[in-house]
Amino acid sequence: MLYLDDSVLRKAVEDPPDPTVAAYLRDHATEPWAIPATVAWEYLSYYADDGRRRDERRFLERTFEEIAPIDLAVAAEAATLRARLDAIDRSLQAADLLHLATARCGDGRFVTADRDFDAPELYDLLDLTVLDVA
Repeated sequence: MLYLDDSVLRKAVEDPPDPTVAAYLRDHATEPWAIPATVAWEYLSYYADDGRRRDERRFLERTFEEIAPIDLAVAAEAATLRARLDAIDRSLQAADLLHLATARCGDGRFVTADRDFDAPELYDLLDLTVLDVA
C-alpha cells in the first residue's frame, strides 16, 4: 500500500497537478492508496471554511482506500523511529514521525515530495519514495 504525504497530496490536487506527482500516481494506479490520519489533518487544516473542509473530507474518503488511524502500534513505532534517529543525530517533526510510523505499521511505502525525508538513514529504516518535484 502507498501512504501519501501531504506534500504529494497537495501537488496532486493542484490545477494543473504537478507532472512528476501525476506520473507517479498514474504509474501506481493499481496499488491501493492510503494516507495517515495525521496527513488528513494537515490537508484539512488548509481550509478555514467548515463547508469546504467537509467537501475535502468527502474527497479524501472517496479517494483513499484507508485513512489510517493513530493507535498504540503507531505511537510505539513513532517512538522507536525517534530513538533510532536520535542515535544518529537526525530529527523529524512529531507529525512526520507519525506519518512514517503509520506506513511502517501498515507494511506500506511512504511517498513524499518533502526533501526533509531524503536521507540515507531513512531509506535504511523504511520503504520510502521521495519524489523530485520543482
